[in-house]
Amino acid sequence: MLIRRQGSRFLRHTCKRSSSTWVNTTGIKNQSTNDNLAQDSLCDSSSTIWDIEKEWRREAKDTKFRGVTLEFDDDELEQAIKNAANSIGEENLYQRQIILEKTTAKETLISNFEMIENMMSAGTGAKLKHVVKVMRTWMPKLTSAIKREQNKIRRGEPTIDLSHDIESDSSDLNPYLTNPWARAEEIAYLSLSVFISAALKDRGGVSVASVCNQIGKNIAESVCKTRKKDLAKKRRRERGGRGISGKNNFEYDADPLARPFWPPNVSVRAGILLVQLIIHHAIAPQWWLEEGKRKWEASESGDQWQSTLSLIKGGDDHVLEGRDSLNICSDIEQPSSMQSFSFPMWSPTPSAKAQVVRVFEHTIRYDKEKKKYIGTIRVSPGVRSMIEKVHAIGYAPKHLPMLVKPRPWTKEHSEGYDFYSGGFLTFNFTLLRGGGDMQSNAMRRADLSLLFEGLNAMGETPWRLNKSVYNVVKYIWDNGGGQAGLPPREDLVLPEIPDEARQKNDPEVLELWKKRVAKVEQNNANRHSLRCDLELKLTVMNHFLNDSFYFPYNIDFRGRTYPIPPHFNHLGADVNRGVLLFDKAVPLGPRGMRWLKIHLANLCGNDKVSFDEREEWTDSKLEKVLRVADDPMEHTDFWFEADDPFQALATCFEISKAHRSGSDLDNYKCRLPTHQDGSCNGLQHYAALGRDEHGGASVNLVPSIRPQDVYTEVLKLVLAKLDQDEKDGHELALMLKGLVNRKVVKQTVMTSVYGVTFIGARDQIRARLREKMDMINLDGKDEELDVDKQIDECSHYLAGLTLNSITDLFNCAKNIMVWLSECSSLITSQKLPVCWITPLGLPVVQPYRRDCSYQIETTLQKVTLIDKGDQLPVHNQRHRSAFPPNFVHSLDSTHMLLTAMRCKKEGITYASVHDSYWTHPGKMDRMNEILREEFINLYERPILDDLSDSFKTRFPAVNFPPVPERGTLDLSVVQHSPYFFA
Repeated sequence: MLIRRQGSRFLRHTCKRSSSTWVNTTGIKNQSTNDNLAQDSLCDSSSTIWDIEKEWRREAKDTKFRGVTLEFDDDELEQAIKNAANSIGEENLYQRQIILEKTTAKETLISNFEMIENMMSAGTGAKLKHVVKVMRTWMPKLTSAIKREQNKIRRGEPTIDLSHDIESDSSDLNPYLTNPWARAEEIAYLSLSVFISAALKDRGGVSVASVCNQIGKNIAESVCKTRKKDLAKKRRRERGGRGISGKNNFEYDADPLARPFWPPNVSVRAGILLVQLIIHHAIAPQWWLEEGKRKWEASESGDQWQSTLSLIKGGDDHVLEGRDSLNICSDIEQPSSMQSFSFPMWSPTPSAKAQVVRVFEHTIRYDKEKKKYIGTIRVSPGVRSMIEKVHAIGYAPKHLPMLVKPRPWTKEHSEGYDFYSGGFLTFNFTLLRGGGDMQSNAMRRADLSLLFEGLNAMGETPWRLNKSVYNVVKYIWDNGGGQAGLPPREDLVLPEIPDEARQKNDPEVLELWKKRVAKVEQNNANRHSLRCDLELKLTVMNHFLNDSFYFPYNIDFRGRTYPIPPHFNHLGADVNRGVLLFDKAVPLGPRGMRWLKIHLANLCGNDKVSFDEREEWTDSKLEKVLRVADDPMEHTDFWFEADDPFQALATCFEISKAHRSGSDLDNYKCRLPTHQDGSCNGLQHYAALGRDEHGGASVNLVPSIRPQDVYTEVLKLVLAKLDQDEKDGHELALMLKGLVNRKVVKQTVMTSVYGVTFIGARDQIRARLREKMDMINLDGKDEELDVDKQIDECSHYLAGLTLNSITDLFNCAKNIMVWLSECSSLITSQKLPVCWITPLGLPVVQPYRRDCSYQIETTLQKVTLIDKGDQLPVHNQRHRSAFPPNFVHSLDSTHMLLTAMRCKKEGITYASVHDSYWTHPGKMDRMNEILREEFINLYERPILDDLSDSFKTRFPAVNFPPVPERGTLDLSVVQHSPYFFA
């Protein structure tokens, strides 16, 4: 098997050989499996596999092919893995997981060459899909063109500008594109990878500047990696086989080609040159497009891409021959069952063979957001249409759920370097997403044991798919979509040009028609994006139907946790959550059925009443629930109307099974996750920080008979202000009469705690009012244009009323936000970023810097470069506006992880979506107690005082304002507040 060689520094667990198997010296706890949790024994022994990987990688052999070095693992690696897996009784899962990971991380350069050679030897490459086959034919031509340009650069001759037939100075590209490590084959592949995936990403085209910059960056990193490898081998030979110590890493810096970046002008000029070569050589025969269209029309259904996920179904060892950044060049050796989707070759006539089309177009378009014209590159419409219809381009998710428990996150030390290890078995994934180097360096010096304990607890929750819900999702999608929140499979028809505009050439009518066309095109583009996203989800679901799986987690710079697999996880949309079940089944117990009924009421929007009323509501709908469970598509009137249709459907299935389980309801084993959501959780944290009794009561920190709804409280204040303005004859207040409800103000209230600006609030309210535009009285001739104008005016007016009402209701929270913002301004005045340490010990450094942008003149166009990094000056305004919400986010993540650790210790299955906590209905009462206890424990600490002291310690010369005065709220009452999380 061809495998990308992984660095082994994260494989630091000690092992010893015992007879013919490997044994973990820390001891392996081989738990028995049962029908509730089939994979309980997996994670405890996974270090055995990692140590075998490390040992055999040391003996990897290098093999050269066409000047490209690939590394092969010793064949004994597979046997060693098998032996170790046999010793713990989980050979199949570990083999499949390791093969899956290696496949998704494998180098694809050789496989590209092999496929091209196979096509050439076969004459047509009939086994490859049409798009992949034709695009791979560009590789030899592009490689030859790059070699010619490299020779010109070496001789000091100008390179050719294919777009203008002029010559361009190339002196600054030497030696960056002419060194021995800048191989034409790799440059061609990397350039195509970035270029094609970027051009296909957006129907309207991708910015030339961004794609050129990315191509140059990727080539620089490739050259750096190859050069460093050669330097390392040279140093080892000089040291008699010994490796390079961490203190001698500076030797790499002496060589500019061993740095992972080039000067900006070099990077962009290299990108421009390669973009021009690709556009020139990327052509497709006309008959290829016509045959694809003909076969699409003749076939009953389009081909659905089968990606690397076939690996986890077991069977043959299929190897992914693609790279994540080049979706269209990803392919696998397909099993025979998939060959029926391949189009047979058609022999075109000689005249048809001679006709070719350009695949890519360079255009100039106006960017409304940036308010300027930018150069873009897009796939020509004819080619794109063919690609979308025959599904020739596949989406192979790189990071997938795991078949075994994730490797625990730990801090490790190797060769003078600290780093974090965890997640997948055979390769490292970064712990921190979205942070800067300053925060990464601080984290290496910090004690993150509590953070790791929380992350590991989250990652050890096993999941499985709800096949009943999955079948309904698949049925709706196969029959056209457009129901229960799924996107329609068909685009909207573009409006025809009116006769008035065609005959009379009326400019006003023509302008209105253009706007309508633009809206439909935007709607269709959105539909296309949603369809692609759903196809990704369905592909992952389909291949995990019969397996339990796990999500490894990492964090953002504030400490919020996210599953690493991006396409399918419980943080996703309703369809994701609806098909997910806990793998472990837990008896309902005496109160589990009550929580199932409350859960269904919540999902159907009846969450503003007491728990007893929610349970009674579900009881009144029990007949409908049972009918839905028996035949969901015959009784869509009930679950289609739910706020979260597929989660409501899953709950109907579960209530039906429990109801029909007989008299022993308490012992019915349930896998369905039930949720408890915070009540405007950001304001709950502010109220706890400020001991705000009035604000705390509004967000259910204080016990009450019925849940308090902060959005309704704000709405009451807004309506009172509107009534007063209406009496005063305010035109906009009169226009808004009857249009302002809870939904209009909800998003603004929810995001106010996270620093929403006036502009943001206005846009949120505008979106809600636009949904009601048919109810607005219009006076003008052109109704559509008048609606847009009136909505803009109304949203501006209503945003001011809403924000003022929030300030009136949560004055204490406002004072804390102002204090945090003032502290931020004082810190950034010292030209340093705002930093703090969370209660879990995570150092947080806000990454906001002033981007440095400048233009580079190229023969194709002007390219604007934006430089980013920790060496740039801090962005004062962004730090000021972002500090309050980021600080609260770091606290809500702390509360969530503390709850996760407690639940793990008590054996409670737990998951969360930020401020939504999930567990089995039979464990809901205990989880509710735990999350309240952890919230109280968290805010019994003097968090704001500690933060103030840390600022004063770091900046003794700065006069920080005093901490805002606190109220009189007794936090212990939270323990008895039933609707704190509900």
